[in-house]
Amino acid sequence: MTTGHYCARERMNVTFTGVLEAIGKGFEKGLQWAVAYAVPVEKLVGLLFPAVAPATTAVADATLIEGVLNIPNYTGACPSGFCFTLTPSSFTYVPGLAATQTVPITVNQTNATGYSATVTYSATGLPSGMTATASPNTIAGGAGTTTVTASFPFSQASGVNSFTLSGTDGTNTHTQLESLTIGTENNNLAQGWALNDGSGASAVSTPAGDNLALTNVTWGSSAGFPGSVAQFNGSSSYAVAANDTDTNFDGSSAFSAACWIEPTTLTPTDQYFLMSSSAPSPAAWWGVEVYVTGGPGALHVHMGDGTSALDSYTGPEVGAGSPSLVGFTYDGTKTIGGIKVYANGAAVTPSSTSGTSFSGSLASG
Repeated sequence: MTTGHYCARERMNVTFTGVLEAIGKGFEKGLQWAVAYAVPVEKLVGLLFPAVAPATTAVADATLIEGVLNIPNYTGACPSGFCFTLTPSSFTYVPGLAATQTVPITVNQTNATGYSATVTYSATGLPSGMTATASPNTIAGGAGTTTVTASFPFSQASGVNSFTLSGTDGTNTHTQLESLTIGTENNNLAQGWALNDGSGASAVSTPAGDNLALTNVTWGSSAGFPGSVAQFNGSSSYAVAANDTDTNFDGSSAFSAACWIEPTTLTPTDQYFLMSSSAPSPAAWWGVEVYVTGGPGALHVHMGDGTSALDSYTGPEVGAGSPSLVGFTYDGTKTIGGIKVYANGAAVTPSSTSGTSFSGSLASG
């Protein structure tokens, strides 16, 4: 990314030095060009008369970025008017499960001695689906900071999403390019629930359309989790989603499931925290539980068609009072070897397994 404090709108495909060559040694014309294009005067003088002008920290050719002439890499003090930078100017963001994702970006404005005009900030060139708003949208007194919040839906396309932030005092306009790379970790998500709604008897799904109906679930803060999250009492609390076709895995295709949990205690009773079941009996289903029979905090993944079953057991992986990310992947082969258990980002070697294969359908949903 090219950064710079000074820029102006220009449609001709020219360079800074190219313009200087075109105007020759005419200092009056050079000053007019400098004023028109917001170029630091001492930079222009330094190129025309290097023996008399103070040295600048950096001098570079101008480049055209989306029709805006940017003079990059000036790292000295702001010589006139105002300048601004963005923090961060480029970064990678991994979407969470919220329907709307937000990313804060800080505008850092500096000013030349004596400059005190009010500068207004706005964003242009935004990708479809994305917004960016400064609050407050002005910086008064010449120097200060404000925050630009970029917002976009969970389904925003992964990859580089760039936009231009402009600051203007009515006479001078400067711009910076913000580059936001959206990660791919949640691509192809069939269904997800953040479970941080904070209140109510339902939990919103992402993508939309399959909210969880909650029974005896309360809301409260929990160490390691943001906001007010769902809390289950270990006996009568549960959450149920509808029979959504997006999650109606029949066992012949690959899928994965994962969940953040934080048990308050590791009770003697086994606790399923992810489960999908069909009816009538004999039920085909899959599920993941904290399986204390294998030791405090051990895990157990079950999968079966109602007649034959696959079970994979681990040793202790989950601790009381600590958040843990647990889940499994399944490759669609209907065999025990197709199940891989994960805890806190690492594959877990089973301590034991049972069953070899099933031939029917999971018929889950």
